[in-house]
Amino acid sequence: MLTGNGILHDQIWALKGKLSVSSSRGHGSFSVDWQQRGDAFEIGLSGTLGLGLARISGTRDGARLEMSGERPVFAEDVDELVHRVLELDIPVRPLQYWVRGQPAPGPFEPMTNGWRQD
Repeated sequence: MLTGNGILHDQIWALKGKLSVSSSRGHGSFSVDWQQRGDAFEIGLSGTLGLGLARISGTRDGARLEMSGERPVFAEDVDELVHRVLELDIPVRPLQYWVRGQPAPGPFEPMTNGWRQD
């Protein structure tokens, strides 16, 4: 079923939870608040005691990452943006499918310095 603006109802969802990340640089966990509406997304990451870490927003055309006291950073690819700015290897694009129990479209290939989704 479509909403009034042509977005399918299954393309509108929200997720709140914890994300644990481990790499050769260290490990940590973050609270995640993810809002998805069609291709548009907004993801809030916060650390220990709810301290704000980052807000990531965008569409399939690009992403913006904002951190308190810092200038926003833009990139065409959200996974590359998170890796470059936060130094975290989080596969954001395929994760939006995995959290709903769906396979991500296209081939998926883990890499030694991150993730690759073609």
